[in-house]
Amino acid sequence: MSNYIVNPKVPNELKSAIQAKISDAKASGQTKDLMYQQQIYTFPIIKIKRDDLYYNLANDRTLTKTREFIEDNPVDDDFFSEQNFFNKEAQSEYHKIISTFIPDNMPEVLRKTRDQRDPLYITENGIMANGNTRLSCFRNIDLFGEVECLVFPSDYS
Repeated sequence: MSNYIVNPKVPNELKSAIQAKISDAKASGQTKDLMYQQQIYTFPIIKIKRDDLYYNLANDRTLTKTREFIEDNPVDDDFFSEQNFFNKEAQSEYHKIISTFIPDNMPEVLRKTRDQRDPLYITENGIMANGNTRLSCFRNIDLFGEVECLVFPSDYS
């Protein structure tokens, strides 16, 4: 377990920073097209400080562990719900939980290759859409101060 302290950027500042990076990415052609159900979606590619981002607390993979945490601690039943995504305490406790999902070999491979390999997927608000476990690993082993992300445009659900 690492001593990493979760301290993401203030939500409105993070959203503004991401918006600026999206504009730059679009202007310079830094986008990636992905096909889903025979439709092409275009995602801006940005680099952002890994520490600024927020975990998606409503992750199905961690549902059992988050429920156990709620049962064992004096917190509200909605502690890990969507309305608490920007709650620093919920983010911090979630980091401890998601860190237990890091595959044993992931830190070793990342240290050896020094390659993020796959981008993280985030919303325009800086919430992880895909990549919670990798982000927790990057944070725990203090690798990749900036991470490459594909940003879901707000009109994609």
